[in-house]
Formats: sequence, structure tokens, C-alpha cells
Amino acid sequence: MPVPVEPRAPPPASQPVTDRSRPSGAPLARTLLTDVALPQMSGCDLVEWLGPGYPEMKTLYMSGHTTDVIEHHGVLVPDAALLLKPFTPDALTRKVREVLDRNPEG
Repeated sequence: MPVPVEPRAPPPASQPVTDRSRPSGAPLARTLLTDVALPQMSGCDLVEWLGPGYPEMKTLYMSGHTTDVIEHHGVLVPDAALLLKPFTPDALTRKVREVLDRNPEG
């Protein structure tokens, strides 16, 4: 079952999430669904910030922008899983399954 994250201002990038800074008893996240563009950081910045605390987490990005716009602005890492908005519940389910089934390298 997804664990919702309360929205809040991100801490400075100099304070990444680590195993020690993750709340005690908090479950390890297997998958992160995030928008490419967030109000105060990019989705890639969020993944980088969360990375040390969630080393095995897989990420699915979503965006309302076309892939050309996303690539032009360089806000997405190569080979990132991307789901374009709007999407159906079935499309989301299929894409999440695809992300979970990926090898760690891909």
C-alpha cells in the first residue's frame, strides 16, 4: 500500500535523507512516483536527495510536458521511466509493474 508523504519545503540539499534520518519504523520505499517538475526542485533532485536513505527505491516520473520539452530542459536522467499525463489507471498500473520488474541497472 502506498505511503503518502506530507508536502513540505525540502531541506537543504546538504542534508540528504539517510538511514539515520529516516523516521524510526518508517517503511523502506520500493517505488517513488514523482512529477518531473516540482515547485521547489525537480523530480531528479528529489530522487537524489532521497537516494541515500532509500538505496533500492525505483522511480517512475510523470509529466504533462512532451518528451521533447523534458529532454530540451535536461530535467530527466537518461533511460528514466516516464509516464505522460493524462494517463489512465491501467496505464499507471502497467508502468509501475514495468518499473518494479526492471533490473537494478536499467
